[in-house]
Amino acid sequence: MARRNLSIKEPFGPYDFDAVLNPEALPKGGTPMSDFIMTRDRKLTGLDFTEFIPKPPSSWKHTKPVIACGVIEVDDVSWFTAKGKETVQSDCARRQSRLDLAQLYKDRKTVRLRVRFTMGPTPATFMNSTKQEDSVLKIHWSLDKQSSTRLPPFLITDFNFQTAPLCRNFLHRYCILSFMMHLKETDPDTPLEDRHIGYFASKYIESRDDEDEESYVFRNIFEDPPRNAPRPGHHRHISPADVKLVFGLQADWLLAQALESWDGGKGKFLYIPKWVEFCREVRLKRRSPGGLRWCSFSQHEDETDGDIEEDERYLAKYGADEDYWKGRLESRINAATRSRSGPKKSHARPVGRRGDASNFNYDENFSDASSEDDTGSDCEVVWQPDRDLSSRIHPRTLHELRIPTGRRWCCPVPQCRRTITLAQIRETAARRYPDLAWQDASWPDLEAFFRAAVDQHYAHHWYNAGVSVRKTKELYLESTGRGLPYRPPPQETLVPGLKEEEEG
Repeated sequence: MARRNLSIKEPFGPYDFDAVLNPEALPKGGTPMSDFIMTRDRKLTGLDFTEFIPKPPSSWKHTKPVIACGVIEVDDVSWFTAKGKETVQSDCARRQSRLDLAQLYKDRKTVRLRVRFTMGPTPATFMNSTKQEDSVLKIHWSLDKQSSTRLPPFLITDFNFQTAPLCRNFLHRYCILSFMMHLKETDPDTPLEDRHIGYFASKYIESRDDEDEESYVFRNIFEDPPRNAPRPGHHRHISPADVKLVFGLQADWLLAQALESWDGGKGKFLYIPKWVEFCREVRLKRRSPGGLRWCSFSQHEDETDGDIEEDERYLAKYGADEDYWKGRLESRINAATRSRSGPKKSHARPVGRRGDASNFNYDENFSDASSEDDTGSDCEVVWQPDRDLSSRIHPRTLHELRIPTGRRWCCPVPQCRRTITLAQIRETAARRYPDLAWQDASWPDLEAFFRAAVDQHYAHHWYNAGVSVRKTKELYLESTGRGLPYRPPPQETLVPGLKEEEEG
């Protein structure tokens, strides 16, 4: 008996799946498979290189199918085809002369087979049922290229060590999406417009100590324990910035999933207009020297080409083409904004990020956008900035600016570390007007230079937000309210791409 058990411990094969097993006899819910490995053209590959939403991009050059191999446990002898029984029986006798396949199943033993099969065009399915098991990944497959039959999936329980590193990004996305879907089921009272990155970050931190074991594996997107490991007694500290970083690494992919599944059963799990803003914030961060510097570690990716507002270009990396995603974005954003009361908020790209600059009047401290009725403005209004945008990016501009009592001003824009000190203001003023003496902070003109320095710094933020400022000779007259002669600021403080008009 022990010798027989030892003989069937190792799987038989490998076999072509359709040569030994009958697909129609497999359980409709799926067949568990372990030691999962994938190859294309005899080279290792993984789910990171096969998953597209909803189809491969037009530039996709791989025409050869992905061949997968894994170990399944045949629970019933009826799963075998007639030829398959003969093939496996022959291998059983070769391994042990007295080993009989039919007798094994009479003794309630099972046989493990290593089988090969051709994977479907988009084999892995994300949350493809109303209630998806957290520990199961469903893989779809096909018998041949021409097969259109919907076959029962394989339920992947573990990956081969060679394929696992090539599926890590895929599994990371799967964990995050599963967590978001879990929130949709367990927190249905939260309105769709409130499901933004701040909501997901706070909910993740709250759920780590939740007694609900159902989706613990996918809530645990940081610690990555073995699937059968017990829950840790204490979690390491995770800040909202940490969670924001993890979601940011997959922000565009999650947006593509939300756009594609909007009308389906798993759709509407995030608010698309606010998530588009988050995606653009992530792209801007990735272009900074530190990358996604939201926490103690950084993630930097080279994304220096193109405009950060070209959402369809970034989505096309995950499948289809730019025209497809452009249409999806427009229809989904319009559908989302129609469901809310109040005026629509435009998420279209502002004109002027590249090429001709958009112009608007540079009013005092950006406090009020100019209009045609403003008689004190010398600049024509071509594009009026969104007031919601200005209050979000520049919260301090709606208040009267004064020299800070601590003699140090810190930019209130999130993640900006720029400070303006009294010493810097004096140095700037002395460089521009060397014939004047600057005594102390109470002198009015020193405050005027402080206000001008703050306005100049905010101009950088406007430029990064897609708005360029056209300055005139009356700029500092408007900004300070004093009759100081205009002179351009030092070269190192000029906004990139803007031309200063020298006084004749």
